[in-house]
Amino acid sequence: TKQLAESAGADVFNLIDGTDMWGNEAPHRSALFNYAMRKADPDDVIFWLDADMVPAKDPTKFFAIENLNAWSFNLYDLWGQDQDGRTLYRTDDYWRGHYSPRVWALRKPASYDSESIKWDYRGIHSGHIPSMWFNRPDLKVMIMPTGTSLLHYGYYTQQDREDRHARYLSVRAQLNPAELAHAQTILDI
Repeated sequence: TKQLAESAGADVFNLIDGTDMWGNEAPHRSALFNYAMRKADPDDVIFWLDADMVPAKDPTKFFAIENLNAWSFNLYDLWGQDQDGRTLYRTDDYWRGHYSPRVWALRKPASYDSESIKWDYRGIHSGHIPSMWFNRPDLKVMIMPTGTSLLHYGYYTQQDREDRHARYLSVRAQLNPAELAHAQTILDI
């Protein structure tokens, strides 16, 4: 992924502090968020994606809308293909990210002070954007059209699901009861 991003002209930030991000998420997310904010100019749009996610369609035309400063996307957890080659996604119980859009892109404000940003220091599921950001009085969020939803390939194959399930169980002590119940459903289908 790093080499592909660099060959496409991306500025790649290496966060190497000797700790694995899994189970130690918040400090890593905070460092990446602050790095992106430092690199961006005011009014630039910063779009967070994990390495196993892609937008279904190019969303950049929506980022040009000037009176907005945040964009929410639906997220589809992809679950392989059916016998006709159609992509499947989960929609049961804990797998409903496509019904609840979340902010994945922000416009950098004219002023930004990294010291004023406080993160929910959780080891897992701390989010890509600090939760306090959503208390901003100037926040104007667009809920993106379904056609630009984010496609999440993290559970696409049986091996992906087994690996993810094992990773969640490795941080079991950090999960709240709903997160643990969610993790337990990974191998259901």
